[in-house]
Amino acid sequence: MIAEAGAEAAADGRRPSTYRIVLPDGWWRIDLAGGQAQSIERLVEQVFRGLDDAPLLKQDLRARLTAQATAAREIGGIELYLSMMVAEPATIPASLLVGLTPPAPEQVMPVEALVEPFAAEPGAVEVSLVDLPSGPAVRRRSRTERSLDLDTGPDTAPGSGTGAAAETPPGDPPDSPDDSVVPPTDVVPPTDEAEDLPLTVETFGVEYHLPVPEGHGAFLVLTFSSPLAALEDALVELFDAVATTLRWVW
Repeated sequence: MIAEAGAEAAADGRRPSTYRIVLPDGWWRIDLAGGQAQSIERLVEQVFRGLDDAPLLKQDLRARLTAQATAAREIGGIELYLSMMVAEPATIPASLLVGLTPPAPEQVMPVEALVEPFAAEPGAVEVSLVDLPSGPAVRRRSRTERSLDLDTGPDTAPGSGTGAAAETPPGDPPDSPDDSVVPPTDVVPPTDEAEDLPLTVETFGVEYHLPVPEGHGAFLVLTFSSPLAALEDALVELFDAVATTLRWVW
């Protein structure tokens, strides 16, 4: 089933009150603006469905997801989606952070003015101006190395400002994972073997910076990322497809 999720982006004048974005099966939504704890608790229960003797593992996963979600919210995140897509025998690790930058009436600039500075940032692979059904956007594809943090999971990417309440009930997945779901690689609790893991991991990502219509400089930022280099091209294609589903709602 394909499901839609929406969150409030702006609410006055000709500015849109909501955006909607469509995600494929196998993604779990964490509401960062309200109901974060409920979202995380439902995800933990889903991951450990059928396992009643793993309280410490549940506690560890809950703590790591909470730290990751809190960090995302503090940089302006509205919603965080984690991939629960399964490619036997594991889950495909990927995430989408939706963020909102605040209006900046004194610094309003055309979206194309972002291309050059974004291209100069470390890790930039490809930066371009694209036309989405929702309007023009700057697309930035990147590849970076980051420290492996077993406490908070993968880094969350930019978007600064204030979040807003989500329309989807807290903790409800965009779609309902079936019984075959296993923990995402990025959020599997650490084990004794963790000491043998490399200290850094290469991640790739795609960001979309979309100016909010009549938003006086506000931007909606979609940040997709994954450490699964073997599927980079396929996942980038998926990320691009998801970005094209975004619609503003007035």
